[in-house]
Amino acid sequence: MVLLLILNTVGTSPDSVVYDPTSDPPYGGLEIKCIESGKGMTPLKTYQAKREPQCGKKKSFCLLKNGEILELHPNHHYHQQDQGQCGVSGLRWTDFALMTDLTLGDQGVHVERISFDEKWHEISLPKLTDFYFTHIMPVLLRKT
Repeated sequence: MVLLLILNTVGTSPDSVVYDPTSDPPYGGLEIKCIESGKGMTPLKTYQAKREPQCGKKKSFCLLKNGEILELHPNHHYHQQDQGQCGVSGLRWTDFALMTDLTLGDQGVHVERISFDEKWHEISLPKLTDFYFTHIMPVLLRKT
């Protein structure tokens, strides 16, 4: 758990801190998501299954296809979580890993580096702080 020391109200818990000597800075975060709906499929096949379901309507998915490349959707809450973790921890990047089926080896994993967006953090931090004081703090105070 990492706390944003200037506020002591916003915290984060990345899955790990990783070292990449080819990056500047060399330390970043790691966030891993495992999705049951991708069992037996690659991330691309999972994306396609969500976009073109056998029955029912299209379902949202955390990845989008940009040309031939899958990438984390910038409006998805996983992306927002990664940005928040960078802002709170001081890390400048996070490797986002989405696992659909580990029995497929590397084919069952999507990994992408998410760079910290300072503008996103400047906009979001006041909202997170307001949420804390408006919704979380009152509940905590009632319990004491």
